Amino acid sequence: MLVLLLGTTLLLPMICATTVNHTQHHQTSTKAALAPEKIERIAQKLLRLTLNTSHVQISHCIMHPDMAQDKDRRIHFHINVISDVFIEMPIFVRKNITINLLKSVFEHAEPHDLSLDCWSTDERPDGFHEEDMEHMKPYAYGEHVIQDIMEEEFNKTFIPEFFYVENVCEHYGIDRAQESHFQILIVSEKFKGKDIPQRRFMVDELVNRIMMHGVARLFCKLFTPEEYKIELEMEKKHEEKPAR
Repeated sequence: MLVLLLGTTLLLPMICATTVNHTQHHQTSTKAALAPEKIERIAQKLLRLTLNTSHVQISHCIMHPDMAQDKDRRIHFHINVISDVFIEMPIFVRKNITINLLKSVFEHAEPHDLSLDCWSTDERPDGFHEEDMEHMKPYAYGEHVIQDIMEEEFNKTFIPEFFYVENVCEHYGIDRAQESHFQILIVSEKFKGKDIPQRRFMVDELVNRIMMHGVARLFCKLFTPEEYKIELEMEKKHEEKPAR
């Protein structure tokens, strides 16, 4: 009986503590999220202190509801950092370090996406380059905006001999205004010496960099000028081939 009483006495505080902790966690999770501007300020101070740098840029944009898969308000944060800490460090390690530093801050943010660019001081000795800041712009997403940005950025990056982009949302029963499905054709010297996966990576990297959050599917045909010439000749022969 004494053993049972002692056991109950010892376990009761633990049970109570567990209940209290669970309640506190629930209360914390239901608190209002911090404004994105406040998240930016806190994150910037944290990174400057922990990475010992003054080169931190953080921006955010609010995604159009139609651009988010869950149809709710969603925020995209982008962070640029330059630090001595990143010297001789692989990019994925730099990003993991930065994300872990910011984890406790972004737990208090609204539903969001987060993208990072992390440079070492030997890569950016004079601070940020002008092109580093291009994707910090708070694009306002809406009808035709994504396609316009895509055309501008793809032409600037790949300097194509031929470039074509088509909104194919309607082929999948989706409103064109959502701008979520595109078909593109790029003919560029930039693809020389690159295999298909490498070319696709170049395209996907650009799409991610310019924050095309709403692009769910991108159907790509990527050629060098020589390959495209052969492709056109093959299509012509196929069209001229008499039907049996």
